[in-house]
Amino acid sequence: MKKFQNISATIANNIKYLFVGKAYDQMVFANQLPIAVKAFVHNHFIDQSISFVSRNANATGYILTFNNGSEISIDQSGSWSKVAFMLNSAPISLLPQNMTAYMNSKFPGNSIVEIERTFDNYKTLFPFHNVMMFDKEGHPTVS
Repeated sequence: MKKFQNISATIANNIKYLFVGKAYDQMVFANQLPIAVKAFVHNHFIDQSISFVSRNANATGYILTFNNGSEISIDQSGSWSKVAFMLNSAPISLLPQNMTAYMNSKFPGNSIVEIERTFDNYKTLFPFHNVMMFDKEGHPTVS
């Protein structure tokens, strides 16, 4: 039995490098995620299925990968810091209302493919690598 566990751990580590491409402390099953993280996924990504979860190196957060290839960096309290979308756009529910209104008026029909959030701003990436910065209330700033 011990040998099987060692082989399983080795396979898991190899899969971790293959899919994520970075070293993380451990893989986690989606049902082991904190309630706040599960609630975040349910509220903003109800139509997506989690295919892969890893706990990041600082042991306070997770990288969630969905079946469509989108990824979220999120801490154990459900606060996200980065979201990258492969096949679809960012859910509007993630964005401040001012940012959504600005995007709809200035760039109708465009999608956001990546968002990074810090304590005081949002950095958004559009298709074709156009970047815009917004303050924490969602007002555009000079980048």
